[in-house]
Amino acid sequence: MSNVDTAAELARIRRATLLVRSRMRLARVIGITPLVVPIAVLLLAAILAAHKVDPLWLPQLAAIAGSLVVIGSAVTIWLVAALWPLPPNVGTLLLDKTHNLDGRLTNALEFAAIPAKERTPLMQAAIDEACSYVAERPRARTLKAAPAAAGVAARRPGSATIEGFPES
Repeated sequence: MSNVDTAAELARIRRATLLVRSRMRLARVIGITPLVVPIAVLLLAAILAAHKVDPLWLPQLAAIAGSLVVIGSAVTIWLVAALWPLPPNVGTLLLDKTHNLDGRLTNALEFAAIPAKERTPLMQAAIDEACSYVAERPRARTLKAAPAAAGVAARRPGSATIEGFPES
């Protein structure tokens, strides 16, 4: 094994995986927003118009209650989209695909979950290889480029930072 701190690099892979999963959840919410907002605005406009046209048919309290139901429904839809379960290992799978790693990160995390006494030498070699790959990647550029890449995050959830973003 090389001079790589395996535990630290595995933690770095896990953090990148969590970032990808967060970006995927955000992408879901952003993806349904163009559908949710117009429908909510249309329903709110219909409630307001019905109240203005005939206040006896739709009293103010009923209009407020209807508006709260519409707004609550929109928020509930966004929460369900954000909290809906993601497939297992989806973060590492996307990182592997984005960085052309052929499953190295996914395998490393799966093998690391196995107790050290039960691992085969090949499993340990896969963990060491993934950790050395991650250790070779720069970290400073990643932090500097993160705000600039925020817009890309919603469109490309798998673009989490192991390699870092190119400096512009």
